[in-house]
Amino acid sequence: MTAKKPARARTLRRAAQNDVRKLGQKLDRLEVELPGGSPARPVAVASASVVEVRARAERCLACEGELIIRAHEAERGAPAGHGQLRRVDLACASCRRPRSLWLRIEPPVAN
Repeated sequence: MTAKKPARARTLRRAAQNDVRKLGQKLDRLEVELPGGSPARPVAVASASVVEVRARAERCLACEGELIIRAHEAERGAPAGHGQLRRVDLACASCRRPRSLWLRIEPPVAN
């Protein structure tokens, strides 16, 4: 019987790249389920002045790096009486991975 040939370096490298790609796709699917990951699951904030502060407090899901704000936009079409919906586009300073964070401005309820 002949011994099995060892895998080539290129084969091992491609397998590792595929594993990283699959983990990234899984992370993208899980990101949508987190609070603020989609318009259906926004994070509640008290006013527009804390939207960017709250967004800067988030960390990259892949590497725990600092996130940089790329854009901050108010979304149209929010149901009346449910507060204004905001989308903040972020990118990791370390790995450059993009992320969108959804927030809803809900003024505090009076006593």
